[in-house]
Amino acid sequence: TSTTGVIRNISHSNRTNCEALHHSGVTEFFIWRLRSEANLSTNDETCGSQSAPFSRLPHPSKPWREASFRIASSLINMAEKCNDCASRCANDDDLIYTLLESWGGKAVYEKHTCANKFPVL
Repeated sequence: TSTTGVIRNISHSNRTNCEALHHSGVTEFFIWRLRSEANLSTNDETCGSQSAPFSRLPHPSKPWREASFRIASSLINMAEKCNDCASRCANDDDLIYTLLESWGGKAVYEKHTCANKFPVL
């Protein structure tokens, strides 16, 4: 968690740092970490018995939840300043939904998909 906090802070600074992080493989590693089986919540359901069509962040009871939020924040920061990172993240719908969830967008998405069957995006 501490390391991901440092990377999140570094990714706030400038384009050079974000590009260096991306070219060092941080983007791919963080995407892998967000998707790891340890992060998938099997007890959380959406719209009754249907599950949401994207990877969720860990359940609040999981000890790695804070690290996952920091990872998602880092990816968002890096994508704002590094075109290669932005392209990588933008080509992955599941990742986009996970990043939206990290910023509180899950409730809005679920509201629209459950009521109207149309996603926010």
